[in-house]
Formats: sequence, structure tokens, C-alpha cells
Amino acid sequence: MPMASQWLHIEYAAGNYGNSIVFGNFFQRSNYEVLVNTVNALVKQKGENGIFYVNDLVEEWAQLAGEFLESYIRKQGWSTIQVRIVAGDVSKIALPLTHTAHLKNPRLGLIYLDGDVPFYKKLAARSLTGLEVTTHYPKILLAQAELGGWKLEPLGEGERYRFPSGRKRRLPTERFLLRNPQQLAVSDILSPMNIVLGRPLAEYVKPMPTWMKTVQDAWHAFLVTLGIRRQ
Repeated sequence: MPMASQWLHIEYAAGNYGNSIVFGNFFQRSNYEVLVNTVNALVKQKGENGIFYVNDLVEEWAQLAGEFLESYIRKQGWSTIQVRIVAGDVSKIALPLTHTAHLKNPRLGLIYLDGDVPFYKKLAARSLTGLEVTTHYPKILLAQAELGGWKLEPLGEGERYRFPSGRKRRLPTERFLLRNPQQLAVSDILSPMNIVLGRPLAEYVKPMPTWMKTVQDAWHAFLVTLGIRRQ
């Protein structure tokens, strides 16, 4: 049974912080800096009791992002934070109601999509505080918002995209908030029927063989000492 202080957050398109080449090579690690920063902020602001939903269009990428986040959470000792996977096209699938929601670096196709489909409005309507969007293309996003008749509130500069190699993209980002036009009830967000949307990470994870994890860790540590990889 959820506690009243429990928070729910969803990170949309979370799997696009890496790529299939990195995912297919266990000697390399994708960099999910946004997931780490987000869960750190949630714990600082709201405590260690929550559910973090991880979404991506590609189920495997959502799973891998979820595995990374789960590992980080356990290392911090946050035993009451749960990771759940919500994979698929968010314009078509059922989405959980959450307190907060974030979409980082949507590709231009997703920005233009809202001209025909109320993509951003749907995401904002599933979150108590609305949808936070971080983008490299603020002018295009603002233009589409004006065309679609939805208002974006500027939140200032956003985080730079960091590639799996550790290199940061030079192009800056800006953050915006699209508020939920409806009034969500906290009781609806914390209802058992809402909580169970998505799948627990445990249903996805296949434990890595011990020998493979040992080799991966040793290789990563070696690359760190050479300055090729970040810690």
C-alpha cells in the first residue's frame, strides 16, 4: 500500500541517452547522467520513498536505462525507491499518473508531431505538475507551442547532453514547463490501480554472469586509470 509521502516520477525517452552500439558492447557503459541527477533531486526534495517510471519507445533501451538506475539507487541505500518500466509509444500506450514528468532532448520529429497529435498535452495531463521539457531546439519548440495553442513556461538553462563516451554536446539546452490544464487528485496518483502501471524491473532483468561482470568492472577500471573513461 503506498504511503502518503510517496512520490511518483516518469522519465520519458530515457533510453536515448545511449545507443545500440554501446548497449551491445558490455565493455562500454552508457551514461545516464540525467537519470542520476533526477533521482538525486527527487530524494533531496521529497525523500527516499518513491516510484521512478522509465519510458522509452524501444523496450530493450528502457530496460537498460532502468537497470542502470536501479543499480545506482541500491548503491545509495535507497531501499524504498522502486523502478518500473513503461515501454512503448507514449502517444498510444496507457501512462501512469505521476507527480512530476520529464522529457529530455526530444528529436525534431517529436516536436513537430504535436502539430497533428496532442503529444505534449497528453504527457502533461498525466502529471500533477505538468511536463518539463529540456531541448536543444527552444525556438522550434516555442513556435510549435504557439501553433498548437499551448503555453510553455521558461525554466532557464538545462543540462547539456552527455554522450556515452562522456563527451558533452556543445549545443546548450533550455528547460520549459507545460502545466497540466486539468486538476489531478493526489489520491488518484497514489491509487493502487495507477501504481501498478508499467512492469517491475525484476521481470526484465536477467542477471549478468559473474565472470562477465568481473571482466566488465576490471576493464572499466583500467580505462578510467588511462583517462579514457570517466568514473
